[in-house]
Amino acid sequence: MVAGNVPLEQACRNALVTLELVGLDDVPVYAGAAGPIDRPLVVTGQDVHGPDGFAEHDVCEPSRKVDAGVAADELCRIGREEPGEHVLVAIGPLTNLAIALDRDPDLLTRFERTVIMGGAFDGVGNITEHAEFNIWVDPAAAHAVCAAPGTKVFVGWDVSRRQSKVSQDRRNEWRQLGRFGEFAVGITEFVDAFVRELGDDNGFEQPDPLAMAIAIDPAVVTLAEVADVAISLDDDTMGRSQFCSAADSTTTVVRMIDESRFWVLMTAALSTD
Repeated sequence: MVAGNVPLEQACRNALVTLELVGLDDVPVYAGAAGPIDRPLVVTGQDVHGPDGFAEHDVCEPSRKVDAGVAADELCRIGREEPGEHVLVAIGPLTNLAIALDRDPDLLTRFERTVIMGGAFDGVGNITEHAEFNIWVDPAAAHAVCAAPGTKVFVGWDVSRRQSKVSQDRRNEWRQLGRFGEFAVGITEFVDAFVRELGDDNGFEQPDPLAMAIAIDPAVVTLAEVADVAISLDDDTMGRSQFCSAADSTTTVVRMIDESRFWVLMTAALSTD
């Protein structure tokens, strides 16, 4: 886990709560970086997602604690012991990955591919004018990940903004799916209210579930561009993500998705047995 929408300790707690809810108590949770690699953690997403990141939804405290170990070390271990067996999915700031890459520069080559929720490839940011939140929180880490060898798939906030919004009708559908659906509705109450207060009645984005859906089923992607990604470290454009044309790149940037296929996966994930 990494600090991002909420501080690290809260992020770990939320992961444990979620795993317990879905009956995956055996999935390890490792604490990682509490802040960016070269500057303080200056912002979280708590104004959007609530102080606890769960919209203060009533959930039980987890019955277990985080596992012994450090996230970056565990990433290196998995890559070393089980090369090529896993897809790595990053849905927060890339600090843990950057730390792991400092220890093993070829780390990403040891995974089948790395799917990254990050970037705003239409130039429209959600934390600054040009930058997407995950990248902006730790742009130095994102810069390091972009420069590392390995197959990478970027799922930018722009795709989510265009093609994965959760309407009120869909939230009502989730409520009918059982306790998982009710949980998803409950923990997104703050972000739903946040976007409506901004005047957007089309619903809120689902960037993290979209990245995970693409990791599970690459056919969700209907259009992608092969290109290296560069992250700005300049003060006036900090965290901006942009294409760097490279025909031999091992990085792809998702441009469009099959919305129907995505929502089928989401419905299946939220349906209680």
